[in-house]
Amino acid sequence: MRLADHRRTIRLVVFVLGIVGLIIAVRRGLDESRGQVLPDPPALIVAGALTLASIALAARAWTELFDRRHDRRALAGSLYASQLTKYLPAGGFVQAASQVSMTVTAGARVGQAATAAAVWAFTTVVAGCTLAAGLVFAASLPPWLRALSLGGLLAPLLLHRRALAFALHAAHRLIRRVPDPDVLPTQRRILVCFAWSLGNAITGSAAYAVLLSGQETEANPVTVASAFALSWVVGFLVFPLPSGIGVREAVLVALVPGASSAALLAASLALRSLVLASELVATVGNQVLARRERRGASASGAPDAATTPDGTAGSQRATGTVRAQNVPSSPASDAR
Repeated sequence: MRLADHRRTIRLVVFVLGIVGLIIAVRRGLDESRGQVLPDPPALIVAGALTLASIALAARAWTELFDRRHDRRALAGSLYASQLTKYLPAGGFVQAASQVSMTVTAGARVGQAATAAAVWAFTTVVAGCTLAAGLVFAASLPPWLRALSLGGLLAPLLLHRRALAFALHAAHRLIRRVPDPDVLPTQRRILVCFAWSLGNAITGSAAYAVLLSGQETEANPVTVASAFALSWVVGFLVFPLPSGIGVREAVLVALVPGASSAALLAASLALRSLVLASELVATVGNQVLARRERRGASASGAPDAATTPDGTAGSQRATGTVRAQNVPSSPASDAR
């Protein structure tokens, strides 16, 4: 069975799962926010803008792993829609599966989408580790931990394409379903993806620092942002938990002694609410823009820019003609 042949079904399933995840996240947020003193409105507004920018940067990092034959709007939509499913039980697994499935409906091959999802996740982790190097300035932390945090600056070396290909090849030998290393994005695309992921980490961590500053704490904003980046990485690696709930807060309490546990928890709850709202806004906004672009293309008689499941250019619906195009069998042909 080809996933691309079941576009409507996949999108409907992901949509339903996203709605369920949204309901779960809202109910959990309401329960946890009772009795908590949330940050002041100015902090919420600034953090909200940073959070929305953060998810937009994450989507840009994701789309950069694919060549220009793929519809950027559809690829971004696959990430936005899948993010809402991470609030389900075993959220990490559900989110990854939704992201890959939705990307296939946008025109990518299964192996290409699965490999890109792994690379995107890894670049996000590397970006978080890189930003966590700022903990070296946290005088309240043990010297060994501050020295260890500097290792984050070396994390980008792991993004060398040969290292990723070696790891993928080893996994392919153990599990035949793992895609062949030939479908890895080019080195340039991996590095560009990392650059956007670093922007995602910076804006997301800055949003948390702004929210915590609204709690009247004496914590250093640089330390807070670096600690949040590390807590995000730890929460991300605890894959089964929905959105790393509980794990990130425990890491923050350990790394930011200058703030009370109540203030850290209140800032975390506020950020989760802002992230949820930003993901919902990004999902709906992307759909609105996509429909507007399709209507504009239909009105002007322009060809449909969407790609077909095998990666070729879409049909020219306005004229009723179809032109097949030959495309390379893998993104490896785009290597530089």
